[in-house]
Amino acid sequence: MTHIPTQWTTEGFMMQYDDNFKDCKTYLDAYKKTEQQHEELFGKPRYKSYDSFRMTRKQMILKR
Repeated sequence: MTHIPTQWTTEGFMMQYDDNFKDCKTYLDAYKKTEQQHEELFGKPRYKSYDSFRMTRKQMILKR
């Protein structure tokens, strides 16, 4: 899945995470892979920690 950098909003990050999860064994592995991709594009991580990511993801899921 190819993303244009402007698509890396919170929702864009979550979409890339979901796509990466298909190829990863754990949630943490999918998160690390997605953060690595984000850092390659933007030079910095999207989230401060895995826990920060998890809280944001949980909030998005609960809003659905």
